Amino acid sequence: MLSAHDVHKTYGKKENAYIALRGIDLDIKAGESVAIIGKSGSGKSTLMHLLAGLDRPSKGKIVYGDATLSDMSEAAMATFHNKNVGFVFQQFFLQPAMTVLDNVTLPLKVRGARPGYRERIGKAMLVKVGLEDKQHNKANDLSGGQKQRVAIARALVNAPQIIFADEPTGNLDSDTAKQIMDLLLSLHKKEKVTLIIVTHDNDIAELCDRQIHLKDGVIV
Repeated sequence: MLSAHDVHKTYGKKENAYIALRGIDLDIKAGESVAIIGKSGSGKSTLMHLLAGLDRPSKGKIVYGDATLSDMSEAAMATFHNKNVGFVFQQFFLQPAMTVLDNVTLPLKVRGARPGYRERIGKAMLVKVGLEDKQHNKANDLSGGQKQRVAIARALVNAPQIIFADEPTGNLDSDTAKQIMDLLLSLHKKEKVTLIIVTHDNDIAELCDRQIHLKDGVIV
C-alpha cells in the first residue's frame, strides 16, 4: 500500500545541515497497524511526515499504490490527503470556538459536501467514538481525552484508507491514553483502516501488528 525507497531527509545546508533520515526502505501493507518507535531525535516524526506526504524527501521516493507522492503537485497532494488520509496529532488541532460536530465535519466542508450529508456523517462518527451527546458542545469545553476522540472522529469522517497518528496519547494521562489506544485499534480493525502510529512508548508500540524501530535516522 505504501512504500519508502531509499528515503533521505536533510534539513538546512552545508555546515548547518542536519540529517534526519539516512536511506529508509520500508513497505506497509493495507490493513496493518504499524508503530514507528524511537527516542526523541530518531527521525520517527520526520518519517511519518514523509509517508503522509506532509513533507518531501531530499532523496528517494514515497510510493502510495502506483502514485509517487513527491511527484505530485500541491493541488494533487491536497486531493490525495482529503480522499485517502486521516490525521491524529498530539496537539488535537481543534477549532476551540466551534462545536464538536462542526470540528468533526470540517474535512467534509473543505471537500464541498452538502450540509445535510456533513451532519449525518459527522453524527455517525461521533457515535463511533462515544461522543454523540457532546455534538453541540464547544471543543474548548472538553477534556483532553474527549478532544482526542473528536480528532479521531474527524480523521475518520472522509472514510480514509490510512490514518497517521503522531504521539496520539502524548498529552494524556495513562488511563486516558489506554482508552484512546483501545479506540484507535478497535476502529482500525472494524473499519479495516491502515494505522501508522508514531510513539516513543514501547507499551503502545507493542499493541500494533508490527514495530519499526528508528535510531539516528535509520531502521534498526
